[in-house]
Amino acid sequence: GRLVGMSIDYCRTLAAALFHGDPKVINLTLFSANDESGFVALDKGLIDVLAGTLVERKYDFESSSSFGGFEFSTPYYFGNETAGDIMTLFSLATREDDVLFSSFVNTIVLS
Repeated sequence: GRLVGMSIDYCRTLAAALFHGDPKVINLTLFSANDESGFVALDKGLIDVLAGTLVERKYDFESSSSFGGFEFSTPYYFGNETAGDIMTLFSLATREDDVLFSSFVNTIVLS
C-alpha cells in the first residue's frame, strides 16, 4: 500500500523542493522506532533525511560516541502529553556536518 502520514508528506514536500516539483523522486525506507537503525543509516550516509524522529539530546551535539552529531529541524508535531510530562517533539533529522542541507530542510519544515 501507499505510505501516508505527516512525516511522509514532509518527505514528499522536500523532494518536490529539491527535484523540480516532483514529489515522487524519493526512496522511502521504513525503520523501527524501537532501535537506532534510522540514525545508523543517517550517520553512514545511506539516507539523507530521517523523518518522524523524536528530538533527543543524546543524538545532538555529537554527544554519542558511536555517532556524529545530528541536526533536528523545527518540530512539526508535538506529542499530546499532559503538562507534567516531558514534551515529545518530532522533526526531520539530518547530519550535523552538512549545515547547508540541514538549513534547507528546516526551511521546508517552516514553510
